[in-house]
Amino acid sequence: MSILDIVKPGVVTGEDVQKVFAYAKENAFALPAVNCVGTDSCNAVLEAGAKAKSPVIIQFSNGGANFVAGKTVITVKFLVLSLVLCMFTLLLKLMAFQ
Repeated sequence: MSILDIVKPGVVTGEDVQKVFAYAKENAFALPAVNCVGTDSCNAVLEAGAKAKSPVIIQFSNGGANFVAGKTVITVKFLVLSLVLCMFTLLLKLMAFQ
């Protein structure tokens, strides 16, 4: 019996996730959870899983998930710190020319 006899290929959610965990436990193998930071690393994980014929877990941090979903949050604090950094960099460049 293979994992594909238990769940359909693709994104697995809900009760099917528990079935995958139980299958892995019964067959004594680990499921890698890879922290992806962009679409390139997601593609690499999916390709590796397909090549190994093994399920994989794509994992995101909150910030990483927002970035991949296109929901980057820019706060006033971030903008002020960016402006200060730019001004500091400009000041250093101007001092280098003196």
